[in-house]
Amino acid sequence: MSTEDNLNMRPRKEMTGNVKYLNIAVLSILLGVSAYIIIRVVNDKGVVLFTYHPTFIILGYLILMSNAILIMSDNHFLTKHLSYHQRITAHWIVQASALTLILIAQACIFTNKINFNKPHLQTTHSLFGICTVSLTILSAMDGISAKYSYHLRNFIKPALSKLMHILLGVSSYTLAIITIILGFNQLWNSEGDVIIKSIIIILLVFSGFYVLIKTLLLLPSRIKNVLSN
Repeated sequence: MSTEDNLNMRPRKEMTGNVKYLNIAVLSILLGVSAYIIIRVVNDKGVVLFTYHPTFIILGYLILMSNAILIMSDNHFLTKHLSYHQRITAHWIVQASALTLILIAQACIFTNKINFNKPHLQTTHSLFGICTVSLTILSAMDGISAKYSYHLRNFIKPALSKLMHILLGVSSYTLAIITIILGFNQLWNSEGDVIIKSIIIILLVFSGFYVLIKTLLLLPSRIKNVLSN
């Protein structure tokens, strides 16, 4: 059995009560923040084409992608009991659903700008957004390579393929959090929004760090594994 297999099939520790409650708390925070942003956007803009962009982006990244990462980092209380291969299946199904919503969101904002004859990529939010979506697409494409890494081993080492998928995934998720923050910061400009924006930023940074922490802790061993082979 290779070092990569050992990393994937390592014995799983039981999730303690405190860890489980923290897991539930973070997922609840993401759900609550997502609900607030979506309700706020709908309330401010109404149900128009533009509204679907932030709504699907929020659902795609904060809800679906967060859960997809937690599933594969073996840090999700709902899938903790699943085997490694079962978690892979759950991961790509949730990830594919997230990507579908994200692409629809991009199509909506692109069409909306065309309808109102507005220029594209004129704000920091939009520039971060296009980079985020591009990395997300690349991560999904490399995810296919990582899933079938054994069959593609003559073209690319499985360990390298999986490492690239992890790096792309971490990068795209981190950029997504930043892009979302830039987005609502751009929309909400009144003085009364200063406190709520600060609270949401703190909650998103904390939750995003929690989602990525286990993956980041395992990253050095995966890099070492690639270099040693």
